[in-house]
Amino acid sequence: MTTFLLPEIQVDFDGSSGPAAFRHLHVDNSDEDFWSDFVAVLNGGGRFSAPTTFAAPYSFTEYPEGLDAFECLVVLGSNVRVRERPAADAPVLVQLDRDVVRASADDNPVPGWQRVETADGVTGFVASRYVRSPIDHRAIFSFRDGRWWLTVYVAGD
Repeated sequence: MTTFLLPEIQVDFDGSSGPAAFRHLHVDNSDEDFWSDFVAVLNGGGRFSAPTTFAAPYSFTEYPEGLDAFECLVVLGSNVRVRERPAADAPVLVQLDRDVVRASADDNPVPGWQRVETADGVTGFVASRYVRSPIDHRAIFSFRDGRWWLTVYVAGD
């Protein structure tokens, strides 16, 4: 497992680092599903900040400055439907393409759905699998010694 981790991998903002801390905080932590989260991070695309540094997912790397990352979500994909209510058969209010939306409070949350408000003020519901917090888990990889290493794996801000 640790063969892809840089020995000084950053795993938290409290200064925790190293493969043992990585395993403790992420892999062995019963509050996390590391492998599912890691796949989602990688499937989320990303960008190179230098020829030898890659960060993922794009919901973190491409997040616009000036917006509160604690209040917003990034829409993952094109033609994502915002529905009138949290149901797959509810009328579609608008479709979004990789937009940033504000997460709206919901007095009666429905599992699998997220209440959102678009930049145009449309409030509705998006299936949770189509949105991601820009401060959710993210990974930074560096190319060193002829191979790619995971150098940072954190969540939060």
